[in-house]
Amino acid sequence: MEKERSSLEEMLDAARKQFLEEDLTTLDFKIEELESRLAFSVTTEGGDVCAFCPTYCVA
Repeated sequence: MEKERSSLEEMLDAARKQFLEEDLTTLDFKIEELESRLAFSVTTEGGDVCAFCPTYCVA
């Protein structure tokens, strides 16, 4: 009985680990996508209009 419980706990831990790894991979992808969008839309020269705001950027 104890051995069976240990096996179930190991399976549950493995499933949790897999779930968390998938979540981290998804979050990494979303972060990279947002960084790309931000880099594309924000100018570093200043004086240009950003894609997200109607005012001039001062960055």
